[in-house]
Amino acid sequence: SRATSAKRVGFHLVVSNPGRRRRSLPPPASAPIPPPFPPHTRPTRVICRPPLPPATSAELLRQQVAAAGPVHPVSPPPDPSTPVPRLGAVQPVLGLQLASAQFSWTHKLGKRMFKNTFQSGFLSILYSLGTKPLQIWDKEVVDGHIKRPQDEDIKSNVLEIVGTNVQSTYITCPADPAATLGIKLPFLALVVKNLKKYFTFEVQVLDDKNVRRRFRASNFQSVTRVKPYICTMPLKLDDGWNNIQLNLTDLTKRAYGTNYVETLRVQVHANCRLRRVYFSDRLYSEEELPAEFKLYLPIQVSTAQCLHPSVIEHHYLLTQSFLLHELQKS
Repeated sequence: SRATSAKRVGFHLVVSNPGRRRRSLPPPASAPIPPPFPPHTRPTRVICRPPLPPATSAELLRQQVAAAGPVHPVSPPPDPSTPVPRLGAVQPVLGLQLASAQFSWTHKLGKRMFKNTFQSGFLSILYSLGTKPLQIWDKEVVDGHIKRPQDEDIKSNVLEIVGTNVQSTYITCPADPAATLGIKLPFLALVVKNLKKYFTFEVQVLDDKNVRRRFRASNFQSVTRVKPYICTMPLKLDDGWNNIQLNLTDLTKRAYGTNYVETLRVQVHANCRLRRVYFSDRLYSEEELPAEFKLYLPIQVSTAQCLHPSVIEHHYLLTQSFLLHELQKS
């Protein structure tokens, strides 16, 4: 037999044999066997991955909707026998549906009625002789009425707004509370009749600071008050029919020091009779007004005479100078 040499290394006995391959013998029974790694001390395998790309708008929208909770009522639990589809196949479709719904809702909020309308000269938003005078208007009536009677002075149909409380009876344009007019013409004109009762109207505009401002004129107020988002002004009406014209550019500049951009909403409260509400690009005299914008008396003798020929210029200068004087004092 060949000579063998053995040496003890640790707990293993290694037998050296020049003619054979080395083989490791098991440790003797008396040698302790090292225990395996405990679960909390086992070495973990670290996998290096590239950084994730930034989340897209659809993913952000999906995360926001998930954080806000379910929009619709919770559906009953699914049948256990029904196979559950993979998340990767359902999530993109759900995200696209939610994204399209959110984008359409945002577009509805920013709807501007006259955005694509050519705005020059005159732009009428109410005419009492039309088939549907309040087609783009919404009305609110509490202890009052909104009718279309025949006026005894001009012998023509007009829109009458009457109520015991001026705040609870009104008409507003546009009818959709989320929409805006989007009219950039700077002059607002209202052809109204003084019923010798409380009357007020309001116009909401947008300035170059992207702030919504409101101008409210009332015949029961005597002092002008300018607040950050609303300016209340006194209104003086003559007997009979009046043509009220407001220079929105000038009022916005004097009250808030900003530039007028567009008109968002017009709201007319009780008590008055309306013939027409329109916008114009400048102040027009009686001779420059189109025939359909004039207010005529019934035919007498052989010609039709205009009601109060100087009412537009006289009343506009009186009202505008009075409002500007009050704004300067405040």
